[in-house]
Amino acid sequence: MTACDRQGLFRALAWLPVVVVVLLAVGTRVAKLPAKSLWFDELYTLYVAQQTPADLLRTLRDQDVHPPLHYLLLRGWMAIAGDSEAAVRAPSAAAGVATVVLVYLLGRRAGGRAVGLVAALLQAVAPFAVWAEQQARMYPFLTLWVVAASLLLARALEGGW
Repeated sequence: MTACDRQGLFRALAWLPVVVVVLLAVGTRVAKLPAKSLWFDELYTLYVAQQTPADLLRTLRDQDVHPPLHYLLLRGWMAIAGDSEAAVRAPSAAAGVATVVLVYLLGRRAGGRAVGLVAALLQAVAPFAVWAEQQARMYPFLTLWVVAASLLLARALEGGW
């Protein structure tokens, strides 16, 4: 094995802990997606998302305080995946896994690989995060956008474009 091959192997193996943490995040979020029936807030989300876009926007304007993007995304997703418990909760779980990845990147930027890995691990197993990311609500997306905005702000402030 040449020195170049070894370097490539070591670089690939360096990502192994990150991959394990991401797989842990997937497992904790997907494990019980269909286990419980939808509860009131999720049923309301489903009700709104099943409306036509015009009716959806009207409902939100008249009866709700939440922005429409999550409902519109869920509406499009349900057209593809259906409206089972697991299907309507899957986008939230995906947002949660993406958040774990972004937390790793933000932590790595702030304090190095070890900090990023610990931060991602904590996000992957945090009981409240796992609970919230197993529900058909917009909150996991809020977390995702806040972490993404924080990462972009850090990059901008450091001139890392």
